[in-house]
Amino acid sequence: MEVGVVKEKPRLVEDTTTPIVVPARIDSKSHSLSFDQLLLNSIDEALKHLFNDAAVGAIYFYLKIMCQLPLEEIPSKSEAFSFSIHKLLGSGASVIEEATLKLLYSELNLKLAREEGHTFPDYINELRHKYKPT
Repeated sequence: MEVGVVKEKPRLVEDTTTPIVVPARIDSKSHSLSFDQLLLNSIDEALKHLFNDAAVGAIYFYLKIMCQLPLEEIPSKSEAFSFSIHKLLGSGASVIEEATLKLLYSELNLKLAREEGHTFPDYINELRHKYKPT
């Protein structure tokens, strides 16, 4: 052992064992929810339909830690969300976006009509302007 050399244990930047928890889904038909909560519910439901709980947790962890996009900021940063999941999953991200949009439109009793050139953030921004909680 060298004299005068102190070897430090590596430090964790953040506790990675703490699960990222999504707020419990609330039935929007009986409660008035914000658009942001409806969007988060739809994203969460789409992810849980497509992936197991561990994979969903890993996706949320990736968004929060690697992309600096915490769950609560996703609704106001739909462009960053779309970019980040495309970066993580490639073309598979389109499946998540499509499922999210279908769920969100259904929740709002609207029909999803695809428009040429529209992106996930375009649809989210249009819905945000149309949505009026009861």
